[in-house]
Amino acid sequence: EMKRKGLFLARTLSWDGAEFQTLEVKLTTEQIAAYDGAVRWWFDVKDQMDAALELMGVVAPKILWRAYWSAHQRFFKEMCICAKINEVARQARRYLKNGDHAIVIGLQSTGEAGMEVALEELAESLEGAGRKARGSGDGGKTDFEDMTLSGLVSTCASVMTNLVRNHFPVAPPPPEAPKVPDVPPDGFASEADRLEHMRLSDL
Repeated sequence: EMKRKGLFLARTLSWDGAEFQTLEVKLTTEQIAAYDGAVRWWFDVKDQMDAALELMGVVAPKILWRAYWSAHQRFFKEMCICAKINEVARQARRYLKNGDHAIVIGLQSTGEAGMEVALEELAESLEGAGRKARGSGDGGKTDFEDMTLSGLVSTCASVMTNLVRNHFPVAPPPPEAPKVPDVPPDGFASEADRLEHMRLSDL
């Protein structure tokens, strides 16, 4: 309705004359092995979390499994995107070789947020090793361009590491602090009530 009235402008590519084709990406032996290994890892982490909670005798808080399944989803989403890269590159080169196509690659997710988290972790590890990872005069913001990387930064590995580091249960949750009742306006009814109030106030 807004576009019809000229109130809204959508700068997108025209789909006029567009053709669509669904391609099935054939996974390599290495990709299949990596996927199977990742599945086993996530199952093992869940079993270890259940065992840790049982050992501590506590019920798993909802936020724990919410964090687990959220990380699980992000991990396999990134892994599926990675599995498509080689095929996308091969298709792009094929059309470019023909000389009559312009390649436009659309990304549903760039993984930028996950990449920044992974780079921040790398910067912290470099600082711990005494190597410069922060820019000067920029309020402590990480200067990624000056960082020397030993290899590719894996957002999948970052998701796995953060889950274990931040959410794996290693101690029972702290008990809720008891509420200290107000002092009665007419004073305590007994010495026992006064001592109980003092005990709660010292917690």
